[in-house]
Amino acid sequence: QIVFDVPESNTRWRFRVLAHDKKLNTATTEAFTVSQKELMVTPNMPRFLRQGDRVSIATKISNLSDSVQQGRVRMEFFNPVTDEIIDISQFENIEQEFTLQPSASSDAMWMFDVPTNIDVIGIRIIAQSAHFSDGEQHALAILPNRMLVTESLRMDVDGGETKTFNFDKINNTSPTQENYRLTLEFTSNPAWYAVQALPVLGEPTSDNAVSWFASFYANSIGAYIGKTYPKVSAMIDSWKKQGGNEETLLSNLQKNEELKNILLQETPWVLDAKNETEQKQKLSLLFDLNRNRNITQTALLRLQDLQTTEGGWSWFKGFRPSISITQYILYGFNQLTGLNIDIDSDQVNSMKLNAIKYIDAEAIRRFESLKKYNKDWKNIKSITTTDLEYLFVRSSYNQHQMDKEVSELYNFYLSVVEKNWTSYGLYERSLIAQLMNKKNNTRVLQDIIKSYREHSVVSDELGMYWPNNRANVFMSQSAISVHTFIMDAFKIGGATDDEMNNLKKWLLKQKQTQLWESTHATADAVYALLSSGSDWFSVGGTTQVTLGNMLVEPKSSELGTGYFKEAWSRTEISPDMANITVAHTGNSPSWGALYLQYFEDMDKIQKSDGSLDIEKMMFIEETTPEGQRLVSISEERSLKIGDKVTVRLAVRSDRDMEF
Repeated sequence: QIVFDVPESNTRWRFRVLAHDKKLNTATTEAFTVSQKELMVTPNMPRFLRQGDRVSIATKISNLSDSVQQGRVRMEFFNPVTDEIIDISQFENIEQEFTLQPSASSDAMWMFDVPTNIDVIGIRIIAQSAHFSDGEQHALAILPNRMLVTESLRMDVDGGETKTFNFDKINNTSPTQENYRLTLEFTSNPAWYAVQALPVLGEPTSDNAVSWFASFYANSIGAYIGKTYPKVSAMIDSWKKQGGNEETLLSNLQKNEELKNILLQETPWVLDAKNETEQKQKLSLLFDLNRNRNITQTALLRLQDLQTTEGGWSWFKGFRPSISITQYILYGFNQLTGLNIDIDSDQVNSMKLNAIKYIDAEAIRRFESLKKYNKDWKNIKSITTTDLEYLFVRSSYNQHQMDKEVSELYNFYLSVVEKNWTSYGLYERSLIAQLMNKKNNTRVLQDIIKSYREHSVVSDELGMYWPNNRANVFMSQSAISVHTFIMDAFKIGGATDDEMNNLKKWLLKQKQTQLWESTHATADAVYALLSSGSDWFSVGGTTQVTLGNMLVEPKSSELGTGYFKEAWSRTEISPDMANITVAHTGNSPSWGALYLQYFEDMDKIQKSDGSLDIEKMMFIEETTPEGQRLVSISEERSLKIGDKVTVRLAVRSDRDMEF
């Protein structure tokens, strides 16, 4: 006979035994047993309670004996620390009677109001008959029915504009809302945030052609910006002197911790914030001429080494040449030349000449393949993106004479895109527009610009943009770079300053939610902000913010961006502060936000609309002959005990976000 205590669960157990002696003789046996009591309670307890809720708790009472059991079941509350009994108001049917036949069960249920003055409560359920008894007790946390809510009012003001805003929540008449803090932050000239994103690259960590050219390109254009726009390098020097290593050149992810629901250290972006801060604090290196000269010369030597005997560049040493990488590098060289950046040397010219021969030979090979495998090739309606990019890049090197075969395919491809430009996407149309400009075909150029205008979205906050602008494989294109290509098309198509400023506004708005890790795209975006539309980098202009009758006078503000932050405690918040007036006299757009933090009962918190929207949907999962089906919970189809519920969260955003 073996006697032992089973674990605390009353259930069916599988008992297995292995026995052996010193001679390794073995034997096994298996048996099943049920651990149970003659009278049992099985309560269905929640994981937690919430203050102010009216709760129902049920228990099953089971008679597992062979005789009828009559008795009472009761529920009581106690303090888990002191074990003292707690009286709960509105507690119904504290003690209930039951009569159970052998092997039968019944339910008992209690209703009560969760107290608001304690954090944890013990619940004990006891059933007792003449001969048997059973009980269970649990300690449940009581969560507060109020939570800290942070609501924000976005404020976007263009240069030379005065706007009024209303923040209804400040003037809320809810008797249960308790204001905690009001915070205002405003940036008079956020264009400087884009400058702070300029990449500072030394030697790439990866020894490949794309990385080396990105290093060459970013340092070349960075030096050009510093030379052409001295206010940029002067402002960066001022940031360092002001103590930029503390606040000015701190990643925005590391600011405003008191307004966030979770700590930065608890998110996946903590290293992004650290890297962004380090990058900002090294901005002055971008304008170190000696450093730039050394990096660009090293990059050119590595590019020369990575160029194959065919003339193309491979991704890594020993790989076959890549048409995409070669066209990417040729495009970048030409872009730098177009900015009057002196990169011409025997070394660079030799690389470019060999690369042009390679892309010409590859274009001829593809053209011959087209004619061989497509009998109706003369009537094609479109060409590949690779061939279109070839046209775009090759048109920038017309000083290098085309032979007969190249000239034939070039003119043929050009006629195809000229006639069928409507079949291409945003990115491809920007290339076609620039090709038409070089061909002096103003009709098609203006038709493309007109189409861009018709398909664009223009908003006060985001400026002018195209919602379907997505990344492209050419030159590791991000939506940022595609947008700058479109800006180039608008510039040659005679866009107005208002249009260029709206295009720039979208670029700038992307900096709010993205890190801009692509060096090429970042340099292009900064140059587009500097060189087109109105001058957004002038240091003049002021921003005045008035809350009610109070003019906000910031104690200090950052150089360049003009960023400042002010806060008011609960006793300083008044209803008239719900009316805000912002007067901005600078050229650039400005933005800011007002944050109200308050405590409110959870059932009174209302959804607010914004750029980021989260919707919770609940469905009942039903089994049909056709398979599983989700049915929305409604008055016609309400929940029943036993239903399986599926919860779906839908997150919608009106822009790309990295954080």
